[in-house]
Amino acid sequence: MSYRVLMMSALATTLSMSAAQAFDDSKYPNWKGAWIGGWTKRLPGVTGQPSYDPTKSAGLRQEAPLTPEYLAIHEASFFRPGQWWPGHSDPQMGCLARMMIAYWPLEIVITPDTIHVMGEHIHSFRCIYTDGRGWQDDIEPSCASYSIGRWVDSKGSGRFDVLEVETRSIKGPCVMDSTGLPLHKDNQTIVKERMYLDEKNPNIL
Repeated sequence: MSYRVLMMSALATTLSMSAAQAFDDSKYPNWKGAWIGGWTKRLPGVTGQPSYDPTKSAGLRQEAPLTPEYLAIHEASFFRPGQWWPGHSDPQMGCLARMMIAYWPLEIVITPDTIHVMGEHIHSFRCIYTDGRGWQDDIEPSCASYSIGRWVDSKGSGRFDVLEVETRSIKGPCVMDSTGLPLHKDNQTIVKERMYLDEKNPNIL
């Protein structure tokens, strides 16, 4: 099986027959296929662990803009007296689903109102709402969190090529990745993503 490659940078709807017929998939990018993490495919310049800047090594060398308190938490996830075990404080090491790491293949399904990201590992499932809804005050924090997306036609071509996503209500304690990069303990973390195909290689997202 051939795979397409998912890179990270810097996280069911029912249609009536008339709505289904009105969906013009030619306006959306072709993200069909099985996406797998770039480190798994060992692309040039990509380090062994998931990293948001693929030109830097994972973990502390990513230089995440953390406060001193959370930098100390991150450092503690790497160092123990006499041993090194990356991500040992990661609660997801206990096999909770990781939504976008893609060390097992992901499938992305685009519909008019939602985007479904389905992971092969532990059957993880993510829903990104693109129906124009706003944020509500009573969203219950969860491991899957809550994502709202917006399609962008960045080139004015009449075809969407960028998906901007904002994710909130991530239930803690939780981390961003397997290196133990911590999210805030108050469940108020906001994660922003931009997804698009590489212009030189459409098999890289």
